[in-house]
Amino acid sequence: MFHDLSLGLGDGDASTRRELVATALQLGYTSVAADRVHTGAMADSDRSTSKPLEVSSVLSAASGIAESVRFHQKLLGVPAEQPFRQYSRITVVVDDPVQASALNSGNQVLRSYDIVAVRPTNQRAFEQACKNSEVDLISLDMFRRVPFRMKAPIVKSALQRGLFFEISYGRALFDARARKELFANAQVLQTATRGHGIVISSGASQGVELRGPNDVANMATLFGLSVQDAKTAITKNCESVILHGVARKKAFKAAIVIERVPAVSEEFLFAVPNVWDPLAVGTAKGSSVKLGPLLGAADKRDTDSKNASLSRIEEDDVKKKSSLILKSDVAKSDDLSSRAKEETFIPMVNLTSEWTEVGKRGKKSKEKRPKAPQLNTDSKKRKIN
Repeated sequence: MFHDLSLGLGDGDASTRRELVATALQLGYTSVAADRVHTGAMADSDRSTSKPLEVSSVLSAASGIAESVRFHQKLLGVPAEQPFRQYSRITVVVDDPVQASALNSGNQVLRSYDIVAVRPTNQRAFEQACKNSEVDLISLDMFRRVPFRMKAPIVKSALQRGLFFEISYGRALFDARARKELFANAQVLQTATRGHGIVISSGASQGVELRGPNDVANMATLFGLSVQDAKTAITKNCESVILHGVARKKAFKAAIVIERVPAVSEEFLFAVPNVWDPLAVGTAKGSSVKLGPLLGAADKRDTDSKNASLSRIEEDDVKKKSSLILKSDVAKSDDLSSRAKEETFIPMVNLTSEWTEVGKRGKKSKEKRPKAPQLNTDSKKRKIN
């Protein structure tokens, strides 16, 4: 499945951590690692104290997160029963071989972390980290010109010891100069490793610096990796890093890790039990959570909230319609009353009859219309004659 082994959650506040984990969930990642960068000598106070976030609180932080998680799981082919895991990680910046040699299996501070990475800053520290340091990952600062040469024999010695090299892309998304250095350094690393043993992480300190697994794989092909190596850099290689961390914490000199599993029938006595999760060995409590029940509960909450909001909208519509009806009735009654007032005194004159109605309606006063005088045409004709 898909992993991002470098999220800047070590010193961030709770809201930033919740935002990053929620974004990783929505993009389809199945595991993330909270990265803490350390410089200088280590003390007991540098032990891992970060606790995994409750996935239920992340899913309930905003509506639609569970729906987005299901969509990307279906898009990427992630099984619904796939658990979501959270790991702790420390990245130690070293600038001399003495600091690099102190990174060994006897260091109790390093044993408190699930993943240990080293970031050398010069040639001698790089060679010491590749040859002798007991770490899981070699992280390089890809956003500036690498101050040492990545020689093929030295890189090969690290790969033979089961170490991996990390490429981070987060800052390059918003900084043109960092993007230029990233592509140049990544192509040099690809040439030295021939595309093997590379892990690609975001190194994100905020949600906008995260990209989906398919986008990351497409970007990796621009570094010179093949399509298969690009997909492996965010899937199988990340799982190998996690298992290397389990061996570093739980084993010594090829000792075997014993994990208690439930009893099975004699038929499947020598079969590998399905309930055993090697990626969850030695992790903190609550770091591996099954998403199925949580997504179902989150969907139910979203449905209930949508139904409640729809009912509120319907109630508001009914209230608005009733108020509009009342207003229209009042307006009609006012209009009728005003018309009645206007029609109270209306003079009516009947020009066709001999009678005229004057005054209020219902009270008639009759007056006789005077007749026009008629001329006698016969007398006029006699006078003219």
